[in-house]
Amino acid sequence: MSRRFFVREISPHSSSIRITGDEFHHLVHVVRFSIGDTIQLISSNGVAEGVIQDILHDAAIVVIKSYLPSVETSYVIHLLQGLPKIKKMDDIIEKGTEVGIRSFHPVIMKRSYSSLSAEQLKEKTNRWNRIACAATKQSGASTIPYVHDVHALRSRIQSMDVGPHDILLVADEAEKERNLFQVLPTTIPKKVPNNIWICIGPEGGITEEEMGFLGTKGFQPVTLGRTILRTETAGYFMAGLVQYIMEFL
Repeated sequence: MSRRFFVREISPHSSSIRITGDEFHHLVHVVRFSIGDTIQLISSNGVAEGVIQDILHDAAIVVIKSYLPSVETSYVIHLLQGLPKIKKMDDIIEKGTEVGIRSFHPVIMKRSYSSLSAEQLKEKTNRWNRIACAATKQSGASTIPYVHDVHALRSRIQSMDVGPHDILLVADEAEKERNLFQVLPTTIPKKVPNNIWICIGPEGGITEEEMGFLGTKGFQPVTLGRTILRTETAGYFMAGLVQYIMEFL
């Protein structure tokens, strides 16, 4: 696979693209690509392959040769992640991107711990989006996930745009019987859902009150097995299981 570089947008009507900023620096000064080399361009709206036509002092001009087909699922997996210790979120974003999570929603729950200010959390969100971009380039995915700003659980749930065919799931340590292999085949309507929402608690788990609130909003509790997974593992483990089961339904 050709080396990938991020650009803000790839217009289907454009014959060429400019690579600037950090990606230009990486192209020219780190991996040292030259005129005539073939690369891939990845953006929030697709992937294209092109050839470097010219290298200027602050930009590279790439002629688009073809647009690559999407390898993404027809549905979007959203992860509502109870905010863990900040460093753990890096791994959640990176690994979650690799397994196909396309929208991350860090949420503050009762047992979340963070001493960061709103401004500091915003800086972390910007960092997490950079991690998602880098993981997308590495993994071969064709869509860059988006990491939303940190919100309280209730306000995030209230603002969710849930469609009539969407599926809402929450990992529940107290649930011993209901699992994804039972829930998904009976929940999937004839029409494939547009969105699958997965909710994972922080290190201390989800409180009974929060679980009750999620239940009133349509979230179905499911077990992820006999072992108790760490919060930084549970989200992408669950997303991988969901995609595996969906592929064979």
